[in-house]
Amino acid sequence: MHNQVAPTQMTEMTQHDTPGTNLFSGSQLIEALDASVIVMDLDRRITDWSHGAEFLYGWSAEEAVGQDFVSLIVPPEMRDEARALTGSRGLAGYEDDYEMLRRDGSTFMGHMRTSVITDDEGNPVAAASLTIDLTRRIEAKRDVVAVGDHMRAVAECMTEGLFVVSAEGSVTFMNSSGAELLGWDETDLEGKNIHDIVYHRHVDGSLEPHVGCPILPAIKQGETVRSHDDLFSREDGSTISVDYTAAPFVLDGNPDASIVVFSDITPQKRRDQELQAQVDSLSELRAIRTAIEDDRLLAYAQPVISLKSGEAVMHELLIRIEGEDHIPVPPSEFLPVAEEFGLIGELDRWMIDQAVGLAALGHRVTVNLSAHSLVSPTLIGHFRSALSTTGADAKLVVVEVTETALLSDQRAARDSLVEIRDLGCQVAIDDFGSGYGGFTYLKHFSADLLKIDREFVTDLTSNTRSQNVVRAVVSLAKSFELETIAEGVEDAETVTALRGMEVDFAQGYLFAKPKPVTTVFRGDRDG
Repeated sequence: MHNQVAPTQMTEMTQHDTPGTNLFSGSQLIEALDASVIVMDLDRRITDWSHGAEFLYGWSAEEAVGQDFVSLIVPPEMRDEARALTGSRGLAGYEDDYEMLRRDGSTFMGHMRTSVITDDEGNPVAAASLTIDLTRRIEAKRDVVAVGDHMRAVAECMTEGLFVVSAEGSVTFMNSSGAELLGWDETDLEGKNIHDIVYHRHVDGSLEPHVGCPILPAIKQGETVRSHDDLFSREDGSTISVDYTAAPFVLDGNPDASIVVFSDITPQKRRDQELQAQVDSLSELRAIRTAIEDDRLLAYAQPVISLKSGEAVMHELLIRIEGEDHIPVPPSEFLPVAEEFGLIGELDRWMIDQAVGLAALGHRVTVNLSAHSLVSPTLIGHFRSALSTTGADAKLVVVEVTETALLSDQRAARDSLVEIRDLGCQVAIDDFGSGYGGFTYLKHFSADLLKIDREFVTDLTSNTRSQNVVRAVVSLAKSFELETIAEGVEDAETVTALRGMEVDFAQGYLFAKPKPVTTVFRGDRDG
């Protein structure tokens, strides 16, 4: 080859596809260039041959693909030298002017630039060679400009974002994909400092905007930097999770620059989070099954207080699971999983047994039923059997159902509530006021009590809208001859307001936190 020189610093362009593919593969990208673009594998076998290469060397793509790169385009007397330059397996980065061979035996001077393409681990997977016919150029400077234009064309064909950073940290170029991902107008990015774009994520998850960016030190040290989970700032101030590679790049007149190739991994992270949530749910499901099998279900009770007498008139039963560390697990951590995977019915039946058992001892209790259990064909049979076995007075059992549960299957829910009341139990509609069908529910579903949603109770003394809702619920309940219970009462001022609005009962931390039924019904009530 003509005028052998030391290999120039190679340009690494990391690709995120499967091994064996590279930035230049694919007919759309190659055919977008009018220059000669040749892609070769680890053994110097040609895998892609552009139209520009066909025009320059005279070989068609069908004839060139599969041929040895050196044997096809290097004059015979220079092939040993070329093989030594390209490396034992055809992978080395180099750039210079070389004498090249055409199919008809003629030769020409060409400017060739070969880049090694690596995977995320830094392992070579292919090489891409771009050749410019220097005989068609009048001045050497125009060759450099043409190379820059072609590289810009390559960058604009990429779906990944790409920008160039100077040694001073200024963004000198960003392709359209990068501008779109970051929400910038391409012209607004010229001269912007890299610290305005990159947020560096530390191991502990904290972020450092404007400082700590590892790209600039890498440029000065000639190193490649890869990050598989960092943040880039968007024009609107939001951030996106990115996977990026920053590699040193030598430009004419600007030897200390870096190319940063990045992609938005937000969808991938979302999928990973969804998958992790599924794994966590399955783990929680196993924990629930184990708790059922090991008899580690717990019943807690919280008193419902008469606002007239100040005495406890009933207790709401709440389920817990005894954790392996003997610490009770709150229902919010396992009930959603139990509902999703169909275990909620077993938990509801266990709670029905607890409620009926306490009723048999003379205690008035309320028990919550899920939508699944409410429409289950076995519900009434289980209730009837439990009442018959224990001899409990059904009037001491209040079944609580939410508005959401009533919506799941209205006909089946209505039939179940009628049968539950026929057994002698009472029915309470829980979280009343949180939905939009209050009047409809009371018209079509048999009930005895309305539990006012805590959302309207917690700020009752300061929010006039909450006050209006509570007054409306009380008025509605009275017109249907129902009693009302306010949930979430935590201070004496709220009690006073509820009494003034003629609410019948209240429950909340002001009176007592939920405690194990074995404690509550020994008379040890937290007052």
